[in-house]
Amino acid sequence: AATRLDQLVSANVDPDKPPIRLRTGGGGSSPRMRAVRPGAVAQVNAAAATILAETETVLLRSPVTVAARQDYARIAEAVGSNKLLLRS
Repeated sequence: AATRLDQLVSANVDPDKPPIRLRTGGGGSSPRMRAVRPGAVAQVNAAAATILAETETVLLRSPVTVAARQDYARIAEAVGSNKLLLRS
């Protein structure tokens, strides 16, 4: 999912806006965030939502044991609950 999201942003990056990093409470910073072209925001949001939904489905179908199923379900829930932040 991370690779596909990165490719999606790379294909739609806004070359006029530099990447930024947000400062975190502990004195660190976030990963680099790139802006997408304003005209591509809706398309990129829809494609990113599809990637996350597909990832969630793969995770839910992956485990074979009961213990693994619970772990994968928690990961899938986290993937599905994340808010998508795209700079524009």
